[in-house]
Amino acid sequence: MTSRERLLLTLNHKEPDRVPFDLSSTQVTGIAEGAYNNLLQHLGMPVDNIELSDVVQQLAQPSDAFLEKMQVDTRGLFPKTSHNWNIEQNLYEEGDYLAFRDEWGMIHHKPKENGYWFSIISSPLEN
Repeated sequence: MTSRERLLLTLNHKEPDRVPFDLSSTQVTGIAEGAYNNLLQHLGMPVDNIELSDVVQQLAQPSDAFLEKMQVDTRGLFPKTSHNWNIEQNLYEEGDYLAFRDEWGMIHHKPKENGYWFSIISSPLEN
C-alpha cells in the first residue's frame, strides 16, 4: 500500500495496512534539530547541512533519505514564512546569546550553547 492510499483510507475512516506515520510535515509534528542530528548519528546516516523548516523553533527539515528509511507517509511544504525568511541575515551576537530583530521589531534570543530555540525577549508593544 502506498503512503497516499494509506492516508486516503484513514481520512475516509477505513482501516489501512498500518497507522500512517507523520514526522515533520508540519511545525506541530516537527523534530528539533538536535534530536534529528542525534537520530541520524544513531541510524548511521550522514549528518550534512541540516536545513531548518522553522528557524525560530529550530525544527529540522528531514532529508528524503531519512523519511524513506523511517517509512514516513507524509511530506511537508515549507515556504519561507515571515518569521523564517530573513533570520540568517539579521542574526547577531549579544553576550552569550544569538539574537535577531524580526520584521515586527520583536527581539528574539537563543543561548549560544545548548540553546534549543529562539524566545521573544522584547516587543515594541510590551508596555
